[in-house]
Amino acid sequence: MVLPAALVRHAKALRLKQGSAITLFNGLGGEYAAYLLPTGRGTAQADIIDWHPVEREAPLAIRLIQALISSDKMDISMQKAVELGVASLQPVESQRSSLHLSGERSNSKMVHWQRVVIAAAEQCGRNRLPSVETPLPITEFLSMPSNSALRLLLDPAASHPLGSIKPRINTLPRHPAYVDVLIGPEGGFTAEENEAARQAGFQACSLGPRLMRAETAAIAAMTLLQAQAGGLG
Repeated sequence: MVLPAALVRHAKALRLKQGSAITLFNGLGGEYAAYLLPTGRGTAQADIIDWHPVEREAPLAIRLIQALISSDKMDISMQKAVELGVASLQPVESQRSSLHLSGERSNSKMVHWQRVVIAAAEQCGRNRLPSVETPLPITEFLSMPSNSALRLLLDPAASHPLGSIKPRINTLPRHPAYVDVLIGPEGGFTAEENEAARQAGFQACSLGPRLMRAETAAIAAMTLLQAQAGGLG
């Protein structure tokens, strides 16, 4: 098979040569064992040998609802979430978001984020790609119906620590039941947005006494929840 241009660049960056064993995936589960065939200028092909029904998905399906933050921080949040097993990524725009998207800029960001997700999946060996949903205003997202098994809002002022919900995590059904994790922008959600989230069924939880950056909070929350569910070994 002819490899896409992005994979050709990746193979060259890794200095792979003719006959090198490679692993391919299509994002839908399982993976293909293959060998790299002779490459031309900017082109490459692979000879597929076998298919393996390997699954590396986390036992807990988390949907990360991340308020838009500055571009590089948004990339970090998405990249690390993929490595930590997130099932779906939903960007939302809040009143204090430092990044605002519309029209063509929104479309280009979606393409960019999809590349970030694919690269992170390649790096960590995932063979199912998390979905990246179209950015929505926070008010529109919160007004939508949800069948999520548990909805969590990260709030530094919350009295309940995120770690205290472990008993509830242990009783949740696994895939495809979602746990929603809502994280605010650099300046946090407004009081009105926090109240709207609670009205939409979100339980406010904190990550301890230290105030974390938005992208750090996403990594910490994902790690804690996956550890509680047994997704980190």
